[in-house]
Amino acid sequence: MFKPILALAVGLAALSPAYAARDIGQPERGLELRLSDVTLPDSTAGLVGFKQCETCAFESHSVTDSTRYLLNGRPLLFRDFVKAAADLRAAKDGGANTLVGVYIDVASERVNRIALFWGAH
Repeated sequence: MFKPILALAVGLAALSPAYAARDIGQPERGLELRLSDVTLPDSTAGLVGFKQCETCAFESHSVTDSTRYLLNGRPLLFRDFVKAAADLRAAKDGGANTLVGVYIDVASERVNRIALFWGAH
């Protein structure tokens, strides 16, 4: 008697639709831009500026003390990040061949992290 009831319960469970109990939100949006098209912040309380496309309006977003800076996935201090970006801009075609990932918090519109991808094409 127990086996038919168990089989029925398993069968009904397998046929019932599964629903997630929570909504999955998007905490940040990421943009991929060329270094030559981005104005980087001059301080940890500054702004990063860019145009998402040639015909798009220029936009700027605040960085904060909690914004993270990366070069090819490696975390850097702000001052080291700025120096690396300046060195890449100075290199022949460095600004055009270096990508910048800007990751913006959807709720606050502040920058969570900025990542340089050197040698990316």
